[in-house]
Amino acid sequence: MSWLSDFKIRHQNSAIGRAWHLLAPPVTVSRPFFGMRVCMNLRDNVDDITRSRHDLEHREGKILSVPDALPRGAVVWDIGANVGLFSVKAAVTGHPVVAFECAEGACRLLRKTVRRANLPVTVVERAFSVEPIRYFPPKSSNPKNSVRFAPDGPAVSMTFAEAMRAYPEPTLVKMDIEGGEMAFFRADAFKKWVLERRVFWLVEVHHAVLGAWPEWKDVPHSPLDADHVLYAADGKVLEDFMRRLPTSE
Repeated sequence: MSWLSDFKIRHQNSAIGRAWHLLAPPVTVSRPFFGMRVCMNLRDNVDDITRSRHDLEHREGKILSVPDALPRGAVVWDIGANVGLFSVKAAVTGHPVVAFECAEGACRLLRKTVRRANLPVTVVERAFSVEPIRYFPPKSSNPKNSVRFAPDGPAVSMTFAEAMRAYPEPTLVKMDIEGGEMAFFRADAFKKWVLERRVFWLVEVHHAVLGAWPEWKDVPHSPLDADHVLYAADGKVLEDFMRRLPTSE
């Protein structure tokens, strides 16, 4: 990690960090990533921009390798896509992707990446939730964006039930929505859907928020790292899937 990225992370919650977001130019920069070039914003995505290509492709270990273990052509939903690293990796691996992202800036960059590379990625610019909720969409492509829900918000979130009607049924749902995952752990309808439709659910559990994980103790699951768990309806299927995961470098 470069001195610039290290400096920004160390001071992100300080006056210096706030000054960075006020003064740093929102320049679009593209980075090589699994044979593609991913568009990012210098102001918001400096951590990824300043990484080496190898570090960018391998920084999440097994997470980015999950699409490799899916049958080719399996549909992937990337919920909380940000600028689309997981979406791009899944598309390069041969999977149609529906990328849900609520932040205007991140969606703009992801659409630019998709157009340039002609990737099979559909970008949906809406927050994703269990029940419809009004909210104020974030503007930037900061990966730590969180949604501000409010009754007078100009946008309405997309429910998973609405998404099922609008888009192809997924084999894998990857979810990283900065703590909003808890509502899905509590939703019986979502759990029933995962089990009945035999969907793989790759979720960032944010155990600092949840206190402990996993929440679905009765559903077969396997941790991929300290913060990500993969759930599946069938334990044997999950074991086979985990064996197919490439060894991270």
